Amino acid sequence: MSKRVIFRRLACASKPCPEFGYWEFANQREYLDHAKRVREWRCLRHDHPEKVLSLENPRREWISEPAARSERFPDLPDLFFGSHGFLHGDGYYAYAKDFPAGTRIRVTAEVLLPNPTPTPEPKETRS
Repeated sequence: MSKRVIFRRLACASKPCPEFGYWEFANQREYLDHAKRVREWRCLRHDHPEKVLSLENPRREWISEPAARSERFPDLPDLFFGSHGFLHGDGYYAYAKDFPAGTRIRVTAEVLLPNPTPTPEPKETRS
């Protein structure tokens, strides 16, 4: 018999937000643990509004902190960008050990709105 997957759906606690959060659990124990820890959920628009790209906030920038050692795993010999030895995102991959110590990464996201197409002027017709 296959195991039954348990789903959980919570509405954003900021009313009247239409967003929902969805979770999937392999067993009842995971579900109950999550239900104890997460009683209320907020979507990113309400939990971190400063990080959401919008017409009022069209650009975000993040710069990593350089680190010679991992904070979580100080015995690892590799270099790190903050607490990560490898960073990736849409369009880039970066291994910290490929760069000298103290290197930082700057990630920028910017909304590029389409240029409005000019509407041609109506031609005059003579009668």
